[in-house]
Parts: sequence; C-alpha cells; structure tokens
Amino acid sequence: MVAAVRVLEEVAARLADRRRRGPAGLLVGLRDGSNTLVVGALHCEPEDFATTQELARALVPHPLALVGCFGQEGDPFLQLQTEPGGVAATYAAAADCDGDSVAAAGPGDGDAIRWAVKQGGKFCSCEPQLVPASQACNSEGLLRQLAEGHVPVRCAAEVVLAVGSSRGGAGALQPAFAELEEQLCGSSTVYLAEAAAGGGSGGSAATQPQLPGSAPFPALGASWAAPTVLRPLVRCASGGAAAAPRLGWQPGASELRHCSLCLDVLCYVPQGMPAAEAVQSIVRPAVRRQLAAMRLDAEEAAAAGAALSIPNLPPQRALHFRPPGVPHHVTLVYPLPRQSMEAQEEARVSRRQTLHRLLGLPTDRPLLRVANAVSFDSASGSGTAALEAALESGGVGGKPRLRDVHVGLPAPPLGGSVHLVQGSYDYFHYMQDKFDDSGWGCAYRSLQTLCSWFARQGYAARPPPSHREVQAALVQLGDKEGSFIGSRQWIGAIEIGYVLDALLGVQHKVLSVGSGDDMPSLARQIAHHFDTQGTPIMIGGGVLAYTLLGVDFDERSGRCAFLILDPHYTGGEDVKKVHAGQWVAWKQPGDKAAAGGDLFLAGSFYNLLCPQRPTTV
Repeated sequence: MVAAVRVLEEVAARLADRRRRGPAGLLVGLRDGSNTLVVGALHCEPEDFATTQELARALVPHPLALVGCFGQEGDPFLQLQTEPGGVAATYAAAADCDGDSVAAAGPGDGDAIRWAVKQGGKFCSCEPQLVPASQACNSEGLLRQLAEGHVPVRCAAEVVLAVGSSRGGAGALQPAFAELEEQLCGSSTVYLAEAAAGGGSGGSAATQPQLPGSAPFPALGASWAAPTVLRPLVRCASGGAAAAPRLGWQPGASELRHCSLCLDVLCYVPQGMPAAEAVQSIVRPAVRRQLAAMRLDAEEAAAAGAALSIPNLPPQRALHFRPPGVPHHVTLVYPLPRQSMEAQEEARVSRRQTLHRLLGLPTDRPLLRVANAVSFDSASGSGTAALEAALESGGVGGKPRLRDVHVGLPAPPLGGSVHLVQGSYDYFHYMQDKFDDSGWGCAYRSLQTLCSWFARQGYAARPPPSHREVQAALVQLGDKEGSFIGSRQWIGAIEIGYVLDALLGVQHKVLSVGSGDDMPSLARQIAHHFDTQGTPIMIGGGVLAYTLLGVDFDERSGRCAFLILDPHYTGGEDVKKVHAGQWVAWKQPGDKAAAGGDLFLAGSFYNLLCPQRPTTV
C-alpha cells in the first residue's frame, strides 16, 4: 500500500528555514493506517534524541504521537530511530547545497527538504501534500480532525510521594514511582467521571460522579468547552469472613523525603468510543507516561537536593498550554509555586528557553509560563484560574470587568496609518473593586490597566496591584514617606514606572512634551512604540491621567488622532455606555475629554510612560 503523507505548511516552512530549525528532531502527527499528517516538529541535538523522545511521549495528548524524524541527509540516527511506516524529512549538508536547493526563506537560509517513508527497512521517497493551517485547523487553531472527531478527557489526581532517603537518594525514586503507578493504574484502580461543568453537546451532563461504562464520553457531558475529569480510586476488597483489624510493623527507612504530585493528564478520545474502553486503552497508558516524566524530573531534583542537603523534593504539577501556531495542547511538568509565583517563573527561565527551542517557539516572549497555562475551569484552584478570576472580578455592581473596550469603535477619523495596542487588557476605572477613588485615582487605574496587559500576555503571574499596594511599593522604594500609605495623593508617570519595575520587573521609556499643544510631535515615536512594543501607554500631565491604546498618524500632513482610554468613568460595566460617553474614543488635539475640559492643556507638561515588552520567555 502506498503511504500518503500530508504536512502542515508552517511545519514544512520551519524545517526548510535554517534559522528556525534545530539540527535534528522528531516529527509529531496523526497516523491512520498508511496515512500520516505531520503537524509539528520537536527540535533537539542528535545526542539528546533519546531524552527528547521520552519527554515527547508525555508532551502531546493521544492520539497525537511521534510519526518520524528529521535531520541531515545521511545521518545514521535517522535509519535507527525512524520506525517502520515512519516519515523522515532530510536536508543536505551546507557544503552540498547548491542554487537549486535553496528555498524561499532567503539566500543561504533555506534548504530543500526531502521527504521519505520507511518501508521494508528502506526509505522510499514521497512528495507530501502541503496543507495550509486555514484548511487543517478550526477558527480556534485546533486541528479539525481532533475537534470534530474527538472530545477532551482529563485524569487528575493529587498525591504525596514518600521516598526513603536511606535507600540511595535518587535511586529510591524508581520503586516509589512504581508503587504509585500500581496504585493509579493497577487492576484494583477505578476511575470516576466527574460531572462536566458546562454540560455536553449531544448528551446530558452528568449530575454526579459515575463509573465510565459502554456509553461514550459525550454522553457523560464531555465537550471541548467542558472536558470530563476522571479521578482514580483504589477499589477496596469486599467479601470473606469478618475479621478484626491487625497492626503490623516492619523496619523501614530512617528518613522519608516527600514530594507532592499534581497529575493532570489530557487525552483526545474518539467521540464514539465507549468510555470504559477509552479509560483502559488511552487514559491509563497516558497516566503512566506522565508519571514517567515526573520521575525523570524528580530524579534530577533529588540529585540537586542531595548536594544542597534539601530535605524534601520540590512539588510538581502538570499544566496544559496552547501556544500560538501549535494546533494541539502541550502538557508540561513544572514545580508548584512556593514563596512567590514571580520567583518561580524567574527560576525556570533556562528550562523554558529549552522548551521554546524544542517546540520551535519564539524566544523573546513568554508562552509557557504558569500564567500562560490553559484553565479548563475556575474551580481547579490553579494559579491561572485565580489570576483570571482576579482580573475579571471587581467591576462596578459586582459585574465582570470589561476587556478590550476599544474593539467595535468606528474607524479613526484621519485615514492615516493606524498603530494599536497588541494583545488584551482589562478596563480599570473609578469606583471599581468597591473602592471610591473618584477625583484622585485615575493614574492608579491606568497603572492597573497596564498591569492587566502584562498579565493577559503571560508576562506577569500576579493580578494588578491595589491602590494601597502601589503606595506601599513607593514607600518601600524610598520615593514616598510612610504617611503616603492610605492617602489620596496623586501619582504620575514617573511613579508608575517605579512600580512597574519593582512589582513586575518591567522597564520603560518616557516621552515628554512641555505643552499639551505639542502632543502631535510625538505621534511618530508613539506609532513606533505600538509597532515594536505593543504595550498600552500611560499619559500623565495637567490634572488628568489617561491610557493610550493607539495612534492614527497621517505622514503627509502630520495630523494625528489618539485612541484614549479614560479611567475617570464611574458607571457600570456596560460597553455601550462606555462607547456612547466616549470613555474610549479616537481624540484629536483640541477635543474635549470625556470627563470634561480640554483633552490636553496648553502650557501643561506631559509625560508618556511607555512600558517595554520584556524580551524573555
């Protein structure tokens, strides 16, 4: 049978581009008989191939799997590591490249990729069909083949692993994990399906935990909006003659080291497969793979901890991510936050850099931080769920805070080049959080909007600071006296810069004009900021503070309009009222502010605080 190979266009382009491609790696995809769809590539060094292969098994959810390898033509590892029926993608050595082998990536940067399928121990050349993402994925970027034929199912458990320290340090972990695997995946273990929070499509939601049976998971309420969650339980033996309890004692390890494990396994299960069959053939093997990944991490941590005389092992949690351009979830094991989320994020930079290179992700923006993790439900207790709840809560009247309120506005008035904030933010304004700051808190609210942008983009793992927290930070920095805490004193752009640096580690630039009439002179620099940084800007000066979300700049005439988000709004969380009152609107110099008075005052000094996007993972 002739093998049919399809490859996502973006994957093929990345493999052909030397600047984005690792020297070797694994191909991820879906295999159905002799048909293979390649949807991703994991980049690594040839000597790290075995480790990457082990990591990849727990990284991608079933039915995604390793379907082949890529590397330099003639490399012996391709023949050794590519399984029968697997796909191999090869590129010529740099010295062998000629004009015909250079792809569209640019002179000297691209290679022609040769594709083959391993059949009968040999590689047979093939010409794959390149599939655009718009055809292969739905509107949310998920593979249609998965979204339309499968439902997500999670298996979650929180356990404490006890390891005898006198049994050889890291070597004692293997029997401890083997015992745990038997508890979670053994013949005496059953899985209870919890009620789906949002109900299912095509079936009624489960009302109480139940054993998966012959019905498929959609009948238990599973859907992409609300995955079914399985909880493993050990079945107790029943029957036999009644007997009194017995107490036994056996000498054991003199000391125990403990490790908290939060398992969270994600699988894509065929919609029509009986739930009991899916648990046996898909979920249990996936739990074993995640335990193996946790054991490798624990062994590495145990070796480091023994050298530092650390009594216990760091806790571990499995988190799921959906990085942009990756058409499926990715599961990673991270340490649980201890002292602070920010400290943990900074401590894991090196590991995230490795993971970004592995997945072919940009190395100048955070995509795999704890704050980037997918939150399937707000009741999960995860840091991401808590952050999401903190960002949304606090609106006037107990309603959720508005987000991205500039969306839906009429086109800017000048018809010039438009430069906008990149990413999402929350609209912070007067009277929110059950706190009356009318008349003095506008700059604090603008700062909170800026902080929400960094949280929404995954740069920060904490919610925006309260007014009191802002004041306390400025006192701690020595900028203000202790009496400043709890006061109603104004702050400006410079103080906001101090707070961003202290609380989020965010650097900034300041643009200044001596008069509000000179604001148009900054239009070109503001446009450059939105194009290169994309962060919202805080404007401080006169008696009002604003948040700047964009600029419409006409190069020929020099005229400009500013997209102003006004924190002086005191009404409810109603985007129609916000638009009607021009609390977010395109404003030209000379226009009136939504709160009354001139937008920019002639003769007043203005500072524009421009936060810089951190170039880190």
